[in-house]
Amino acid sequence: MRPTVVFRIAGGERVGFGHLRRSWTLAARLASGAAPVPVRFVVTSAEAAAALSPSGFPIEVDPDGEGLARATALLRCAPRPVVCVADDPELPAEGLAALRREAPVACLDDIGARGVPVDLVVNGSAGAEALTYQGLPVTRYRLGPRYILLRPAFALAPERPAYAETVRRVLVLTGGGTSRGRLQPILEVTRRSLPDAAVDVVLGPFAPPTGMAPDGADRVTFHQTPGDMRALMLQADVAISAAGQTAYELAATATPALGMLLADNQRLNLRGLSAAGAMKDLGAADDAGFPSRLAAALTALAHDAPARAAMGVAGRRLVDGQGIGRVATEILALASEGSMAEGTPLAVRHDGR
Repeated sequence: MRPTVVFRIAGGERVGFGHLRRSWTLAARLASGAAPVPVRFVVTSAEAAAALSPSGFPIEVDPDGEGLARATALLRCAPRPVVCVADDPELPAEGLAALRREAPVACLDDIGARGVPVDLVVNGSAGAEALTYQGLPVTRYRLGPRYILLRPAFALAPERPAYAETVRRVLVLTGGGTSRGRLQPILEVTRRSLPDAAVDVVLGPFAPPTGMAPDGADRVTFHQTPGDMRALMLQADVAISAAGQTAYELAATATPALGMLLADNQRLNLRGLSAAGAMKDLGAADDAGFPSRLAAALTALAHDAPARAAMGVAGRRLVDGQGIGRVATEILALASEGSMAEGTPLAVRHDGR
């Protein structure tokens, strides 16, 4: 019998679009196989529901801070077998345990800061293998970029032209939330450092459309939730990016990137991608020294094609874009097995296998 998969996902201006995007990608993979799996979404805000509406999946809202009523009701009533995928960084261990009382739970967890009394933990971050999780003795872990959840197009080998001698096109990505206060200084530094380069700016679904641009606006183009992000990445000579889910898309497309920290849960990504040579860590975007670090990095890469090529090669080596298939297989296996035995949460340092 085909399982039903219920997703409990956080999303909105405060937490951004990354959780919605990757869960949507996983849901689409599960629903598109030879034996399509029924999928239902429960989200934490009306704006998250609106962002996911093009997916075509049934969507309900458990308002942020008002418990798990819709998610637990769906799990309780769904035909067996049923699995829950939890992608909500603010859902505490008690909430995960409540979901697991209704069905096996796979938790997408990026930082390992909470207890995870679940059946499966997935963290596709670079460096995730070194984290210590508070899980159950029976919890399985699938960690590292082999399990990063990217859209199918990012599994394709990047057909990128030779890295240009001079940076001609810059891609700026500041995440799915409001970016007005951060974007203006980034654009000003970019235009001063690379006055002849064209600049593409991606605005996420929770960012209000903006007409702001520095001097030289004719060379700045804004893209609100573009339909083909991969094409924009392949056109770019260098990207300036938040260190969320999009950073792994840049790695998969062999796009050299300058990474900035916009949220605490991006620290692991930024460190891991930097250590792998795929991204240069510029630190927090709201730090007083960030503009000067950005200017120096852009100037250094402007005429250094070998350095940009090395970053691109390192990124694609780290991220092959096949993680979505690996995780979908794990979810289906969990459904066929049913929930594992209960156990007492235990700190376990593991190797990700």
